[in-house]
Amino acid sequence: SGGVSPRFIYAEVQPAVVKVGERQRVMAEVADADGIAEVRTFTELDHSTQTRFMQPIEGQQVGCTDCKWEMTWEVNDTTEREYITVITAKNSKGQSSSISLAWFDPCFPGLSGDWAPSSSCMVAGSGVDGVESGNLTLNSGVTMTIASSSTFAINQGQSILLRGGSIAIGSGASI
Repeated sequence: SGGVSPRFIYAEVQPAVVKVGERQRVMAEVADADGIAEVRTFTELDHSTQTRFMQPIEGQQVGCTDCKWEMTWEVNDTTEREYITVITAKNSKGQSSSISLAWFDPCFPGLSGDWAPSSSCMVAGSGVDGVESGNLTLNSGVTMTIASSSTFAINQGQSILLRGGSIAIGSGASI
């Protein structure tokens, strides 16, 4: 990235699909001839913002000219949607540059049991998704959209409870 200083060589969030309570790792490799003074992340969540300082990985230190940085956090204050984490690196002269990474809190039920999405979301894909051994509850203001050609399944004997919420079904989609 001609002339940009510091320069991002690599950046990622792992996993990129994560739910509340799970841990997410943010990593970046940053280079600058004047040395990297700090690397931090900024994420706007549903009701808060998170600014966290990344640390050089083991064996590297602040002031390095080409090194890898990381931080890990427990995901909180998210609902089923896309989020952006901005990573900003600053060199020893105070110059900075940023890169943005997208990640998702998905609209997928857990492995089993009841599921009540906390915000409107879409089930998409060519496979089958659904609630295993539990009920689906859509509370007031929550719409679950089943995208075209997608299938949402629920076990026999379980229920879909509309408590002020709704379901939108795309062309060729099924329940």
